[in-house]
Amino acid sequence: MNEKQNLSEREIEILQLLAKGKSNKDIAGDLFISANTVKVHVRNIFAKLEVSSRTEASLVAIQEGLVPGPATEEAPTAPPEQPILEEIPVPAQRLFGAVQGYWIAGGAVGLLLIALLAAWVFRPAQPEPVATVAAPVPVESQWQELPDLPQARAGLAAVSFEEQIYVLGGSARGAPTGAADRYDPAAGEWTALPSKPTPVRDVQAAVLGGLIYVPGGEGETGVTGIVEVYNPRTDTWATASPLPAAVSAYSLVAFEGRLYLFGGWDGSQPFESVYSYSPESDLWSSRADLPLALAFTGATVHAGRIYLLGGFDGENAVDTTFIYNPADDTAGRDPWSRAASLPDPRYAMGVVSIADKIHLIGGRGNGENFFSQMEYTPQIDSWQTFENPLAETWSNFGSAALGTEIYSFGGLLGGEPVQRSLSYKVLFVVVIPVVR
Repeated sequence: MNEKQNLSEREIEILQLLAKGKSNKDIAGDLFISANTVKVHVRNIFAKLEVSSRTEASLVAIQEGLVPGPATEEAPTAPPEQPILEEIPVPAQRLFGAVQGYWIAGGAVGLLLIALLAAWVFRPAQPEPVATVAAPVPVESQWQELPDLPQARAGLAAVSFEEQIYVLGGSARGAPTGAADRYDPAAGEWTALPSKPTPVRDVQAAVLGGLIYVPGGEGETGVTGIVEVYNPRTDTWATASPLPAAVSAYSLVAFEGRLYLFGGWDGSQPFESVYSYSPESDLWSSRADLPLALAFTGATVHAGRIYLLGGFDGENAVDTTFIYNPADDTAGRDPWSRAASLPDPRYAMGVVSIADKIHLIGGRGNGENFFSQMEYTPQIDSWQTFENPLAETWSNFGSAALGTEIYSFGGLLGGEPVQRSLSYKVLFVVVIPVVR
């Protein structure tokens, strides 16, 4: 087995720190993540390397060349020997001349320093620099056409895992499908996978412990609560504990070793329930309800909190931005707060977080469907809207982030399922000093 290919970039990074003898707490501090997240990664590393201790993991890492071993470390080199300078006697006349020259030069330097100090003290007041944000402007060339999805479908899930993107379920030819495909961005190729046992649409997916979870969805006989799990390494499907209630059109994220599912559609109306899943106990538990019953929201994790964007309240699209703090929920405090509202109401859109921004693409609205692209900066609680670079309305597609790119697949275009596959290169915000 090629262990380097089997580990993700983040796992290799953690393994390298682990091999240096750092604790989970130290690793968390170095990588700006929580100790629980490090613990989950370490558990996954042990499973992939088939070891049971940090020492064994370090040895395997050295053998596979993932981290440098003791033999590869270069021994410190001794500093080069300095040449011995021979003392040469200086005649008294030359010595007097040299001292006289030093006095003259020293006086000139002193006068220069006095002049510079005076200029500094009596300088005119200067305006202070103000940090301003130069926002990136998306352009049409940032969107790139990719090889088409093998089958036109909407309401599908997309998730990235170890440099690959998995596209699962959806609606094809008017009926739910169990189609499962993997896209390799480096090769630009699609690979068909074993179909999901239960065909469903209006679903999302999340990765937890190296497994891809797909809860609920609308099946052939209605909304279901079944939870099916795909293992990318064994290329097989299994089932986990079902949801407490049948639901589709929900939002789903993985955070701190757990799954969090928000709202959704119960077959006749949206509801406000929030569920959390623990893989250790294979159990779902109820959490604090949403402030508003919503379906087709977009959710993403940013800086230790979960952002829930837009949604459908049963009659209209909404423009709300809710923030959920799992730690407050666990402590019995109100976990919900509000952030700046969306520039216009949306639902059934793509939402991902990359670097310092949350990106929202496409979706449905109320009345006219213009659907510009939006970016949210949590640090300043501000939304920025751009003209839609696609010049088309697009919703119910699957979106996933990989590196600094957003990948989007399938969905509804003009009300019809499509095979569309696109990638979008994210531009970053640059902070520059501006004098005013």
